[in-house]
Amino acid sequence: MILNKFRKDVLNSSIQDIKRSLREVNQMVSKDNEDYMMRINSLVNNMVNSKNERRDRQEILKLAERLSERKIRLPGEILDEVKADLEEIDKCLENNCLRSAVVLCGRVLETALHRKYYEATGNDLLEKAPGIGLGKVIAKLSEANVALDPGLTQQIHLVNQIRVFSVHKKKGVFRPSREQAEAMVLYTKDVLRKLFG
Repeated sequence: MILNKFRKDVLNSSIQDIKRSLREVNQMVSKDNEDYMMRINSLVNNMVNSKNERRDRQEILKLAERLSERKIRLPGEILDEVKADLEEIDKCLENNCLRSAVVLCGRVLETALHRKYYEATGNDLLEKAPGIGLGKVIAKLSEANVALDPGLTQQIHLVNQIRVFSVHKKKGVFRPSREQAEAMVLYTKDVLRKLFG
């Protein structure tokens, strides 16, 4: 009984953190994705009390398809790697491997941010600072005078936060919901568009 209450408290705390981050992201999201993000925000905010989870999931998938139709122009040096990761993310979602999908979103962001830093500085952080976290890569980009939209950094931090909950050992097991995983995929693809669009 105490363990169940603890798990519920951990989950509710995580959901509140996500909702708080979504509010920040929605204030900064670009106009071309505003409609999609507002709908995603609504679905995520209501996920705890959802009476029709299947309908909400289908709606998120439709939104994801519309966002996915927008072309992502990636540098050739990372194109195959990111494309393979995105294809694997889709397979994870299809097979309900939601933690794996979220982890791969973090990997895609790492690849993209490292490439962006390399393009700006000519320095390879993977070689000079292996294991550097996403937050530190963002800080390095800022030091290199690469301006990232505040909404973009919030999206990256949100994906990373969910990734950390999914990867690292905690007292309670964190299992992202389908809605959370799908939202992370949408945010990840949006970051790619903004970095290289």
